[in-house]
Amino acid sequence: MESQDQNEPQPLISNPGCIFSTEDYLSTAIRAKVGLRDKLEESQQSDCQLMAAKGTISDLTSQLEEAHQDSDENLASLNPKPDMAEQMADTAANVSTVESANGFQAEEMDISELVWELQEAPRNLEVCTAKLLTSADSTENCDQKHSEKVQVLKKGIMDLSVKLQQEQVTLLKKAIKLVPCNTCSAQAEDLEKVICQIQKVHLELLQQALCVKNGHYKNKTSSKHHWIRAHKDQEEQTEQLEQTAEWQVGNGQENFFEKVSDDQKEKAALLFEIQQLKDKLSAEVVLRVKMETTALELEAELRRKTSVLEEAQSKVGQQEQLLLKLKEKAREELQNVESKAQVLKTHEDQEQQVDQLDKTTERRVERGQQNFCEEAGKNQKEKEALLKDKLAAEEANNKRKIQDLEAELFKKTNDVKQAEIKVYLLQKKLLTIKDEANAQRFQVEHLKKVNVGITASKKKAEEQLKVYFTQWEEEKTSLVTAVEGLNQLLNRKQHEWSEQEREMVLRLDDMEKRVAEKLERKSKNRRSWMARHFQRQGSRSTSRLQ
Repeated sequence: MESQDQNEPQPLISNPGCIFSTEDYLSTAIRAKVGLRDKLEESQQSDCQLMAAKGTISDLTSQLEEAHQDSDENLASLNPKPDMAEQMADTAANVSTVESANGFQAEEMDISELVWELQEAPRNLEVCTAKLLTSADSTENCDQKHSEKVQVLKKGIMDLSVKLQQEQVTLLKKAIKLVPCNTCSAQAEDLEKVICQIQKVHLELLQQALCVKNGHYKNKTSSKHHWIRAHKDQEEQTEQLEQTAEWQVGNGQENFFEKVSDDQKEKAALLFEIQQLKDKLSAEVVLRVKMETTALELEAELRRKTSVLEEAQSKVGQQEQLLLKLKEKAREELQNVESKAQVLKTHEDQEQQVDQLDKTTERRVERGQQNFCEEAGKNQKEKEALLKDKLAAEEANNKRKIQDLEAELFKKTNDVKQAEIKVYLLQKKLLTIKDEANAQRFQVEHLKKVNVGITASKKKAEEQLKVYFTQWEEEKTSLVTAVEGLNQLLNRKQHEWSEQEREMVLRLDDMEKRVAEKLERKSKNRRSWMARHFQRQGSRSTSRLQ
């Protein structure tokens, strides 16, 4: 129902009970004209602001390109995101101010206040949109985590712009309803002119903003001549608007609403394109991050592989060192065995020396007994006691020596046995080492034989491949020659067939000619025979008749 009421044309005189003076209408018209002049000046200022906005837009595009090139640095150097609550509070305050301004009853408002509100509504709209766009741009430069909040802000911007435009439309309708009776139609027409002019100025501002966003707004020079010319053009436009305001009252509102809807659509399209560009940038940033992560993973894998190779090389070096140590130990053990063998030889020499000493002592004892017998025969009585004492002392000493020598021999025999055991163990170790070395040599020889066999098989395979290749080449050449011969035969046969075809065609032509000639001859013979036959029959018939 409300949409139907809005679409229906409303009368200019909706409240005939209200009676205003002409002075009030004139004052409002004068105020409206002054407001229009102020609006023109503001439009000139807005041109400069729009130029500045265009420069900021170009700067933003360059910043976006730089961000696309150096996303890591920009992500590190992002400014902290402003509080969304404060921005939403500002927007809510602006909306509340507009709603409070529109919440007054139409009957209690004066026409001057309505005109003032109509003049202030586009300004408030521009201020709100500028604030929200700046907040959105500031949030766009932040992290990608807050993209959803940026979209919420943009939706809020669109909703606020729609609400403000709807409120402006309601204000226009209220101003039309507050026009008094038919007696003051001239003043009402002046007021309607003012409303139309405000609408035109607002539309021009919206179009300029859209042109700046699309990048099609033309750069204006800062020369005085151009500024004066633009000012004159704007004055001429205002005069034309005052002249054509009478017949544009009816159609002006509908055109205004249509243009506003078109502007909204264009704004939505621009926001959609901006969102697409942001999505593309985010996707490219994500791709770059993925590429960097893959590069880091590849570097990590390369480092891991290099570390594995280094560990393998270190293990090989350790094994080589262990082999060298084993060889050194084997050499030391061989040296120890040789030294122990030398010790055993020295022990054997000492035992031989001890045996020789025993023999010498026995010889000496025998000689001493002989001398003693001879001396006893001489001095038996005088020297028996001394000799007995000496013999006892010598026997005791000899026994002691023999015992000491036996103990030493026992020790030496034990040492020799232990040395023999150690030598036996060392010989076993040497045998095991020799066996391992022989096994390694056998493996090496086997590997060498295998390598020789592999090389021989490779050579044989290469020779066979060469033979096969030569055979293949020969077969290829033979096949090529055979194909060439076949092609030649085919060409010859085709030539012969073509000649035979020609001969057959000629023969067929001759046969056809002959058949045609024979048919002609037969037809001539038949004709002649028929003529003769008819002549004969005619002659016969005539003869009969006669």
